[in-house]
Amino acid sequence: MNSICKSFAKSPPILDQLSLRVESGTRIGIFGKNGVGKSTLLRIIATLVQPDKGEIYWNGTLVGFDHPNWRKKIRYLSGEENGFFSQLTGYDNLDFWFAQYSLHFDRSNIPELLRPLMEKEYQLYSSGMKQMLALYRAICTEPSILLLDEPFKHLDSENRALTMELIKTHCEKAAILFTGHSLPDLANICNHSYELKNGILF
Repeated sequence: MNSICKSFAKSPPILDQLSLRVESGTRIGIFGKNGVGKSTLLRIIATLVQPDKGEIYWNGTLVGFDHPNWRKKIRYLSGEENGFFSQLTGYDNLDFWFAQYSLHFDRSNIPELLRPLMEKEYQLYSSGMKQMLALYRAICTEPSILLLDEPFKHLDSENRALTMELIKTHCEKAAILFTGHSLPDLANICNHSYELKNGILF
């Protein structure tokens, strides 16, 4: 990312000449208070929000809203979305999602730690279970870039540890950006962490 800027209405820039280089296989944490622009930054990378200025490059190629293959390389997990059907099981929800993208879903590939969830209807999941299923859906197609917006939200200590294990064992080659509210949220999973404050990374 090179000199990314973003403002809303007449407010000061929420992102101000922000630049960051992320290599494949690295895990970068971005932490800060609510409203500082963490989610906006991930949404810009995912081409869901357009920056006012700045560019994003991948392997030296400029990418943007009209880049044909950029979104295929990315999986973006928002802390607020789910997109699952309440009366379907975890298995059936993943079957449906894979079919939408003309992909084959092999149930035998489900990690052992997730299998206790998969026969249950989604409406019976706790918030932590829902978060873990959404995370697996994001990583199971082995994206080049994984954008995780507060992935440990709603997780107790046990599910947090399981989620970290899932990320470490299934995302070794991906470039991953995490967001969180504080450094302790991210320290155990990230190679590098930055604070986002006043539109700048520290």
